[in-house]
Amino acid sequence: MKTKGFTESKILSENEYRMVLKRIEAIFDAEPDTPEGDELEKLVTWVEAYEEEHFPF
Repeated sequence: MKTKGFTESKILSENEYRMVLKRIEAIFDAEPDTPEGDELEKLVTWVEAYEEEHFPF
């Protein structure tokens, strides 16, 4: 799925991670079940997966 400049299905680098966080900040108040709401949901999932892998507790 292509998401505002991102064509991967996960975050692959620290730079992409930072870019995704900025995008999340920009669309944070998106309504559910809208294109931006769907994008937000997907990006948050990507961030969670990246953080679990790179910043484990």
